[in-house]
Amino acid sequence: MSPDAFSAHAAHGSAAAPTDTPLVGTAVPRREDPRLLTGQGRFVDDIQVPHMLHAQFVRASVASGRITSLDLSAVREVPGVVAAFTAQDLELKGITAGLHRPVEEYVPTEMPVLAGDRVRFVGEPLAIVIAEDPYAAEDGIEAAKVTYDVFPPVLDEEAALADGAPLVHERAAHNTLLDVSLFATEGIDEIFAGAACTVRVESRTGRQNALPLETRGALAQWDAREEQLVVHTCTQIPHQVRTVMAGCLGLDERAVRVIVPDMGGGFGIKCVVGREEIAAGAAALRLRRPVKWIEDRKDALTASFLAREQHYSLCAAFDADGHILALDADVVCDMGAYSCYPFTVGIEPLMASSEMP
Repeated sequence: MSPDAFSAHAAHGSAAAPTDTPLVGTAVPRREDPRLLTGQGRFVDDIQVPHMLHAQFVRASVASGRITSLDLSAVREVPGVVAAFTAQDLELKGITAGLHRPVEEYVPTEMPVLAGDRVRFVGEPLAIVIAEDPYAAEDGIEAAKVTYDVFPPVLDEEAALADGAPLVHERAAHNTLLDVSLFATEGIDEIFAGAACTVRVESRTGRQNALPLETRGALAQWDAREEQLVVHTCTQIPHQVRTVMAGCLGLDERAVRVIVPDMGGGFGIKCVVGREEIAAGAAALRLRRPVKWIEDRKDALTASFLAREQHYSLCAAFDADGHILALDADVVCDMGAYSCYPFTVGIEPLMASSEMP
């Protein structure tokens, strides 16, 4: 391009920019609606590539136990099954979410991509089955033979904190992964002592599943020309998925590219890194063929990320006119077996504490 042509091109571009249009308070038309409403969206499961394989997972059928045997020999004999991998086969590094808190306040726990010996909840992935089509993958996981040494499960907050409760993680005493005081205001005891009225409230919220129309999923393929693992996945945090994928697979971050197509809902369930997308990437890397995993609704209900099972013990102090003077809140959250990456188990109790006023 000549200098004159470049100047004209730049001038045209700057003239077209809406520099005088305020964005705050202005209705900005949505650009994606016509494409999505006419069925022209492109979601992970819409992507089809040559030689693509399909993945599903053998999952734990007990809430707590030790795997005594995991036999995939019959799985590999199922028509259409190409491969089946355990944690020992893939040798992946685990996922550990860190929190900048003292060691006496936060206990980091490694979440294995595939459980190798210990299972901590029903639905935990034990092995990945790769097949020529989704139906053969489903047939394959049903042929797996797993036996356990079953342990007493910890089913709720009260059982977890009870004296002598079984430990979900040996390092986490009293099954407590995070114990922190977010705020500690000086003089609050005197405010409560002199208040005209104090009110105590005990409240609980139930566990919830975020069930977007599009379940979780990923399509991973090795690009030999670019020497890069390319992963299409419906995530809210593509950069964190890239970081964890590279770390678990022992790759440089440059060697992992994460692409997010259209996404049919997230609601927080897709703003954490899932184990299954990492395993799909590992299988694609091992087989040098594209591997697609699409979560079914049963797995979304049993094995995906849950939220909001919380217990609040509140006390508020008021003056004679009903103005609130002080608030004391003890928040206990049942965050399940592991810290989610990158937010850890701290995301819910810390958000609840900061939003309580």
